[in-house]
Amino acid sequence: AEREFPQVSSVKCLSPGYRQSPSPHSEMVIMFCKFKTFSIKGIAPEDSPSGVLESYRMDLEELYIEALGQSSRLVRKLLLKFGGYECKEPELGKFTLAFSKITEAIAFAVTLQARLLLVEWNPALLEVPAHKDVFVQGENGQKLYSGLRCSIGAAWGKPTQRKPLVSTGRADYFGPLPNLAARVLGSASPGQVLFDSTHLRRLLSLSKNELH
Repeated sequence: AEREFPQVSSVKCLSPGYRQSPSPHSEMVIMFCKFKTFSIKGIAPEDSPSGVLESYRMDLEELYIEALGQSSRLVRKLLLKFGGYECKEPELGKFTLAFSKITEAIAFAVTLQARLLLVEWNPALLEVPAHKDVFVQGENGQKLYSGLRCSIGAAWGKPTQRKPLVSTGRADYFGPLPNLAARVLGSASPGQVLFDSTHLRRLLSLSKNELH
């Protein structure tokens, strides 16, 4: 039998709980964020000796653990600022998020990409070819990428169901909406933000004031 407990009273809620999650009865946004990492095979030279490869693999894993921790903290900090809800992090660096308002979802996604350029990444990570600083029109231009890159895919609509996760008690959503968001994420390149085009006209009709 399903049981419902009263809300826990506390001085300050550190992060929204199930009761504060977006309602599935209203339009909302499901968003997936995935930080791109690489295997040792995709980075190290093919002719590297096995001993060098193993050492490089261990160093790379430590760099990724540190960098993904930095990324996760940034995601959660910005979620609180933009009214987002963390459904789950099924694996390190991959988030399922929910927003009640599409304007807040857009602001979160754009701000996250911009703030990733300001993270103080480990200098060793920036020496990895896939994570080096990339500038527009040379090093004197605007910085385009730095460190870990994040793919973001989102969809706007109504889920068919909301249920608490058994492992955490946090809200998770089901139906065509999260499935669509997952497909949009699959089309997003690292460093890119994509929304589904179903409500493109409504998105384009939003004023700048609504987006800020």
